[in-house]
Amino acid sequence: AGAIMVPLNEAGTDVFLACNTFLRTADAGNMARQRTFGVAGERIAAHDVVHKMLVNAAVGAVLGKLDELIPSLFRDTAPPAGGTALVGLSQPLDYLPEVADAAKRAQARTCLTNDAALLAYKARPLNGIWATAPFLHNGSVPTLYDLLLPARLRNTVPQGQALPDIAGQVRPERFGVGSRDFDPVRVGFVTDPARTPWIFDVRDADGLSIPGNSNARHDYGNADFSEADRMALVEYLKGL
Repeated sequence: AGAIMVPLNEAGTDVFLACNTFLRTADAGNMARQRTFGVAGERIAAHDVVHKMLVNAAVGAVLGKLDELIPSLFRDTAPPAGGTALVGLSQPLDYLPEVADAAKRAQARTCLTNDAALLAYKARPLNGIWATAPFLHNGSVPTLYDLLLPARLRNTVPQGQALPDIAGQVRPERFGVGSRDFDPVRVGFVTDPARTPWIFDVRDADGLSIPGNSNARHDYGNADFSEADRMALVEYLKGL
């Protein structure tokens, strides 16, 4: 089976691994003025986004098959002008509502309103997932049990609307990391800060979400799970 790429808006999790990579710029060197696809596409500026240069290098590496590669195989490597992945909304969205950094909020807006296929996370196989804590691409969820809880954070909310109030347990927003002691019940490693060398914080000292550390989403029905449902799923995942 092919790799499943989950778009940022669908995953709803932290955006910045994909977003920082997509927005990264560098001096183009001898790629400046070359077309992104070798003989097609927009020209690369002297200082431009790196993903254009990567596409140019990939096309150049298979120059003998250039006619087969342009433009269909690479048509999703750059966003269409004015891409709007979030449409049909009754009111504008507030991006990263609990983040104070205006630059990060602007970056998130750019990435979350983009149709580019590059702005996605690859879904990893579940084989051996019991041994790979902490979870999500940024390690923001300590155990499988916690992964099956809802997160309090959200990447977007309609402007002027408060974040939803979640009753019951939510994913921890501060936990210890670095322990080698396995937790066979929740399935992860011991997270007691008194027994670990480092601390992972989802929020800063002012209670604001730290860009890059969000534990939002990937919560497909989590809020509706009973405790028995959650523990049954954890037991199932132990055997993968």
